[in-house]
This record gives sequence, structure tokens and C-alpha cells, in this order.
Amino acid sequence: MGKEELLREKEDITKDILKLRGDLKIANDAVANAGNSVAFYKVVTPPIIITILVGLLVSKINFFGENNGLVGIIFFVFAISLFITSKLSQKKIKENKEKYIGERIAIQKLLVKKAKRLAEIESKLIEN
Repeated sequence: MGKEELLREKEDITKDILKLRGDLKIANDAVANAGNSVAFYKVVTPPIIITILVGLLVSKINFFGENNGLVGIIFFVFAISLFITSKLSQKKIKENKEKYIGERIAIQKLLVKKAKRLAEIESKLIEN
């Protein structure tokens, strides 16, 4: 390869590296922000709806003559459904975080590959 071709390739690789560094910053930010917040309504609304439906069903069937049993069942159903909803939210956050980490690793590998190629070109330029 001629010196001009090496310089042109070096310039192209340098531009690619700068672009990859920007992409890497975006990927790092995505990983950092992946599990920071879950909307409150997404965690609490499904248990409330389930509790209302179960409460209506139990009150219509009237398992208990008193409301004490109904209140206990409603509280229990709400607690269980809130627990399940929280676990599902945590699982979704974990999956998203793993996806972003995979993207970040792919960018890092490509960045290392480009940096090695850049080092090879620079060594060839120094030799010439």
C-alpha cells in the first residue's frame, strides 16, 4: 500500500473510532439508566385492578358472612399481585439491561478492532 492510501485509511478509521466512541457513550448511558426508574402506575395499577375484580367476585359469591374475611382476602390478593408485578418489572429491567450491555460489548469489540488496525497503519507509516 502506498503512503497516501495508508493516510486515507488512517483518516477513515479515526472517523470510525470517533463515531464508535459516541455510540459507546450512548450505550453506557443506556446501561446506567436502564434500571433507575419504573413508573409507579405500571407497578401499582395491575394489582389494584386485580384486587377490585377479586373483591367484587368474592363479595358476589359471599364466602363470608362478615366483612372481616373480605378485607383479609382483598389485602392478601393485593399483596400477592403487587409482589408478582414487582418481580415482573424487575425481570423486564434485567432483560433490558442485558440487551444494552450486549450492545455495549459489541461496540467495544469493534472499537478495539479498529484501534488495532489504526496501530498497524501507524507502524507501517513510521516504517515508510
